[in-house]
Amino acid sequence: MQFKKTLEIKANHKHMIINVADILYIKASVNDCYIHVTSGSVYKTRSTLEAMEAQVGEYFLR
Repeated sequence: MQFKKTLEIKANHKHMIINVADILYIKASVNDCYIHVTSGSVYKTRSTLEAMEAQVGEYFLR
C-alpha cells in the first residue's frame, strides 16, 4: 500500500491540503486532532489519531 504525501482535512469550515513533510506533530483530544506545522500554524480538525495515521502511514511516527 502506498501512502499519500499530503493530508486532506477540513479545518475552519474549509477543505485544506497539508504537505506531510510540513507536519511537526499531531496532538489528539477526544475526537479532534490539532495538526502543528512548520509555519507555526495549528489546524484543528474533527478526526481521530488513528484516522490520521491511516492516511499518512509510513510517515507517521508515534
